[in-house]
Amino acid sequence: MNTTTRTTFRKTKSGEWVAFGPASIVRPRTSVRVTKRSGQVQTVIIETVGRPFKVDGVDMVYGYIERPSRAPRAAAPVARQRDNRREGKGGICDECDQPRRNLQECRDSSGILGLCCPRCAAGPAYERSFA
Repeated sequence: MNTTTRTTFRKTKSGEWVAFGPASIVRPRTSVRVTKRSGQVQTVIIETVGRPFKVDGVDMVYGYIERPSRAPRAAAPVARQRDNRREGKGGICDECDQPRRNLQECRDSSGILGLCCPRCAAGPAYERSFA
């Protein structure tokens, strides 16, 4: 096989890997067998193709490889840094976000457990929100 009939990988100026081959083989939404530099063959799906250009009288194209779709990931909950806080010790109050001493366990309006300073813990739970 010469270079105008086999499909190989090429790297574009932007650094993206594409399948380079004859326009008759590399077409949009088709599966193409691409030869790696090592001689191994890998099958890829072509999403789109670039403009054809002539190499040794044959129309050649760059085939842009379809990326595997990833399921959208749920946003990870933001973890608050607790600085090894313990009940009865100093640290940051979950309600007022101020450095305080004598933190104590308390619940917010949703029932989430947190550490509050005595001033915030004295108020009713329906007024607190740790989220």
